[in-house]
Amino acid sequence: MKLPVFTAFGAAIAYVTSHFLTLLRIVWLPALLLTGVTFYLMPAAIEAQMSIAMTEPGAPPDAAVFAAIAESFKWTGVIYLASAIFYPMLIAGVLKHLLRGAAPRLPFYLQFGAGSSALSARSCPRRQAVLSSCF
Repeated sequence: MKLPVFTAFGAAIAYVTSHFLTLLRIVWLPALLLTGVTFYLMPAAIEAQMSIAMTEPGAPPDAAVFAAIAESFKWTGVIYLASAIFYPMLIAGVLKHLLRGAAPRLPFYLQFGAGSSALSARSCPRRQAVLSSCF
């Protein structure tokens, strides 16, 4: 089967240009929050990584190196956690608009699991009674 790459790329560019303001309205808040968290925490993560890099080559690791590794993992982990929170908001908002044609309404950022939960509730009658009050 032949994949029409250029046609798909053209359709994607046409979609983005024709719905640019709507997409911007969807992604601005999660992107801004993720960028803010990253800019706030990245200096601490880089400082911890640089302290690891400043150790003597070939020297056995000591407690200071392990403390720097733990510090680096801590800040990097918080950045990954923020990414795990904000990227689904971005993706869900854009996919709601792309697949359903739904215009963004607040608090659409908080509803990123509602579509899949509703689909799962419809597929299982026992869960439908429990989850029907949520939708």
